[in-house]
Amino acid sequence: MLRDVLRHTGESFIETTIQNEEEATAVHFLGSPTIQINGLDIEPERRSDPASFSCRTYQHGDRRLCRIHEDILRKALEEAKAINP
Repeated sequence: MLRDVLRHTGESFIETTIQNEEEATAVHFLGSPTIQINGLDIEPERRSDPASFSCRTYQHGDRRLCRIHEDILRKALEEAKAINP
């Protein structure tokens, strides 16, 4: 989904494998899957959460999802563009 969304923007990404708790802490990884844009998590309300070497869920409306909903990603990309046009 990330590749598909970015294909239409001309942006690229770097995929990183986090192998342990120390690496998770170093990059403020919040669980798999985590997407950061310019070092910021795509869920603003979770940016102060502690790092975690675990599985992750995402809040979308009143539901918790095991995968990132496309709306969350698109909103985060728009936010990043507004901050760094």
